[in-house]
Amino acid sequence: MGMMQSIWDEIRKVRRAVGSLNPYEIARHKRIPIIPTYELPPGILGMFCPVGAKGVIYIQPNMPYEQEMFVLYHELFHLLLKHRGPSLTSIEDMYNPNWVTLSKQEREAHMGATSIILCQYEISNDMSYIDIARETGCPEKIVEQWIILQQEYIASKKRHNPARSKSRVLF
Repeated sequence: MGMMQSIWDEIRKVRRAVGSLNPYEIARHKRIPIIPTYELPPGILGMFCPVGAKGVIYIQPNMPYEQEMFVLYHELFHLLLKHRGPSLTSIEDMYNPNWVTLSKQEREAHMGATSIILCQYEISNDMSYIDIARETGCPEKIVEQWIILQQEYIASKKRHNPARSKSRVLF
């Protein structure tokens, strides 16, 4: 199963189980504390620390709302996709990701956060990645990569089951 399929499966599971895509409600349902702290290293906006089968999310307080949502979803996706080890969301990786050196887990968390945010907006096929980033608050370079991966995912679904493929390009 591909990355985008796994992400969409997790979003559907969460929506069914929680009844909401609000990151605070998801964390509450999963019994994951979200702890605002100024003690994170410089340039780090959030961190997921697994503890047993669960974990703890630390975030910088006082971030702009859109940035906070992206960081929270990003950290939650580390839990949802059962990533191992602690993970940090840095300003650099969020706004200027190097797709070559970024770990698979970080790419998945970026795409998961973007997917769960974008599915809550009306996104039309004629919008550019810059338009989508402005509308949703997701980082531009991550939205640009998300569109590429989402179009590949949709094309793959159409190849495997043309009768059930949807007309929408992005979702």
